[in-house]
Amino acid sequence: MPVQHEHPIALPRWLSSPGPEELDGIITACPLQSGSAMRITDGPWRGLAAILERRVSAREHVLVLLDILQRQTRVEMPETWVRLD
Repeated sequence: MPVQHEHPIALPRWLSSPGPEELDGIITACPLQSGSAMRITDGPWRGLAAILERRVSAREHVLVLLDILQRQTRVEMPETWVRLD
């Protein structure tokens, strides 16, 4: 039996795939793998493309690689700031 909560629970954007499934209240998990192309949707790097290096589950953050000044730079940010590209 599903757990019911009084208030809606906010899920990271990358966890659900947009589409008609959401109309029925069904959320489909998207597997995140190292090397996945990501798009930063919030924060100071908003709009940039990134490559997922790994999730930092305990902190609900992700490590991504950004091309900054012709070098790949590892940046940690909240997982809610990114989505699959």
